[in-house]
Amino acid sequence: MKIFQCRIMLSIALMVMSTFTAFASNGNGYPQENIKLTGKFYAYPIGLDGSPYLNEEWQMGNLNLENGKTAYNIKVRFNIISSDLIFYNETLKRVFVVDKETIKSFVLNPGSKDSLLFIKYDGTDVGFKLHKSDFLHVLCQGKINFMVKHAADVIDATESNSKNKIYPKDYYFVNFNNQTSEIKIKNRSVYSLFPSKKKEIKRLISENKLRRSSEANLIKLFNLIEKSEGFFDSVEK
Repeated sequence: MKIFQCRIMLSIALMVMSTFTAFASNGNGYPQENIKLTGKFYAYPIGLDGSPYLNEEWQMGNLNLENGKTAYNIKVRFNIISSDLIFYNETLKRVFVVDKETIKSFVLNPGSKDSLLFIKYDGTDVGFKLHKSDFLHVLCQGKINFMVKHAADVIDATESNSKNKIYPKDYYFVNFNNQTSEIKIKNRSVYSLFPSKKKEIKRLISENKLRRSSEANLIKLFNLIEKSEGFFDSVEK
């Protein structure tokens, strides 16, 4: 009976635990100081048709904390339904939702060609699609920050024996002059951001064969704008 009670007490202690330690190594493979992360137990979603994650497989990530420290080589997944970073604690053998208030940014697959940088949005809400503390995947950075919010809609099942359906969606945003605006993957969205530079933007599109609207071409276009001498001298926002 006492053993059973002890097990119950241990389970309760784990359930209310909000602070746990990331035992990690730095980028060179050497041990680093233990990093304290805060969060809560993650409840795996059930009854869904489709994946709630940006990548179904666990990925390695570096977590940059608000206190200036970095937790390296953490096993993570990103939940696109809730915009939460999921963390696997190797010591407890449990999965947690990392407290967003403690995370400034994180990198998935650091050091590789397919690494992804995410930052925590701290601006004002943009409609109903972007809210404070949402995580944004940064596509290019500079005076113009081009970002995407990986999200998903969950549509209720219409039949008793079917599951709720996940529909992944991407919402694109540009931050310029401390203002964040939603844009579409269309060249005309860039014209609307810089109406006084429409002719110059059209020239860049034509000279660099970027007429086809795509995420990759918009990244190239924004990088070309960044390098254009004098572009920002008289931009009207």
